[in-house]
Amino acid sequence: MSKITKRKHVMNETFWDDYELPKENQSIVKVLKSRGNNLHEITTPSGEEYLVSMPVKFRKNIWVKRGDYILVEPITEGDKVKAEIVKIMNKDSIKYYKENNVWPKEFDDSKKEQTEQDDDIISGSYLNLVFDKCQGATIGVDFMIKTVEVDGEKVKLQIWDTAGQERFRSITQSYYRSAHALILVYDISCQPTFDCLPDWLREIEEYANNKVLRILVGNKTDREDREIPRHIGDDFAQRHGMYFLETSAKEAENVERLFMEIAVELMEQAKCKELPKYDGSLGPINGKTSSISDSSCCLRT
Repeated sequence: MSKITKRKHVMNETFWDDYELPKENQSIVKVLKSRGNNLHEITTPSGEEYLVSMPVKFRKNIWVKRGDYILVEPITEGDKVKAEIVKIMNKDSIKYYKENNVWPKEFDDSKKEQTEQDDDIISGSYLNLVFDKCQGATIGVDFMIKTVEVDGEKVKLQIWDTAGQERFRSITQSYYRSAHALILVYDISCQPTFDCLPDWLREIEEYANNKVLRILVGNKTDREDREIPRHIGDDFAQRHGMYFLETSAKEAENVERLFMEIAVELMEQAKCKELPKYDGSLGPINGKTSSISDSSCCLRT
C-alpha cells in the first residue's frame, strides 16, 4: 500500500497527494501562471509550455498557484488544453520522487523556489486564508477572499494583493478608490522596501478615501538578517497615523491577527457610520445579507 498524506485546504476540503510513482503517461510540470482556478499555464522540464486543466470536482476547493509542481496526464479536450492535473505535489512527495530518481534534474532548484514562495506574500495559501484566486500577476493584481467572524457576524474580506512594481502602478491605482483598508508591506530584511513607503503614502493621499484604514506591516520576522528595527517601523507608522504590526508569512505569525483586527476595526467604523462608501454590490453570506458584510482590503507588497 502506498503512503498517503492529506494536504489540507480551506472549506474543510482535502486533496490527496499519494506517493505512488508517476505512471508512464504522466508528467511532472511546473505552474507558470494561473487563469482563474480552472486553467493553468505550465512548463515541462524541456521548456515546452501549454495549458492544463483542473478536474471539475476540485475546481471550487483546490488552489494551484504559480511555482507549484504538479503531476499531469494527457487529455483530448482541445488543441490548447493538453493535460489534466492528477495531483499537486508538496515537499514530501518531491523528496520521495527524488529518492526514487524520477524527479527531473531541470527542476532541482525546487527547494530554493519553495522557500521564496513561503516568504512571498502575507495572504498566501500557507495560512489557509484563500479559497479563490481570480486574477494572475500579469495584470498586477491578485484577488482573494477571507471570511472571519466578529461578534457573531460573518465578515467577508475581499483582499486585493497589488504588485509593487513600477509597471503596474497605473493599473493598481484604481483599486485604492474602493478600498476600506490599505496594507503597506515591507521586508524587515530589505531596506529598499522600507525606503519606498513614502511613495506609496503619496499614492494613498492622492487616490484613496481620506477615511481609509491604513496598516503598516513589517514582514519576514523569521529572518535573522533584519535591517529595519521594529521601533523604526513603529515610529514611521505613528508619524503617518497608521496601525503597525510585524508578521512572518512563513511561520504564520500574526497574519490571522492582522486580518482579524482589520475586520474588527471596519465593523466599528460601520457601526459609527464612518466606513467609506464602497461601489461594489453586497451579497449574502451563509444566507444572511448585511450592509457591513463585505469589506475590501488593498494589500501593497
